Amino acid sequence: MKKLCLMTLMATAFAIPSAAQNLGRNLTGNEILSICEASDDLAREGFCIGYVDGLVEGMRWGAAAPLVVSGVPASEVNQRVDALLSFCLPDGITVGQYRDVFVQYLRNNPETRHNSARALMQSALSKAFPCSEKRNAP
Repeated sequence: MKKLCLMTLMATAFAIPSAAQNLGRNLTGNEILSICEASDDLAREGFCIGYVDGLVEGMRWGAAAPLVVSGVPASEVNQRVDALLSFCLPDGITVGQYRDVFVQYLRNNPETRHNSARALMQSALSKAFPCSEKRNAP
């Protein structure tokens, strides 16, 4: 068992740098889809979840920071962020759902996968969670 754990740790240590080597540039939808579909590779699965969560949190914080700094009341920040990003995340959504929505969008839109993964994530979330539906929900 000890030997198996050591081998798994070593394999993961060598796999993570290869998945992360592209961090210095903007990844494409093709690259992220390839990483996120590697279900037999824990390092890639972890990279996928981390990347997807980082994209969503980064988009939301990037939109919120200027509002907070400019003195917009905290009670209004999330509503304005939703409007700026053109998506409204439902309460209780999980990182796994972000990943599923993104991967499904990439699979269903192969003609756009050469584009920036960041832009594609925004499109995926806008399509899956439009603000009009959230605001009109009971």
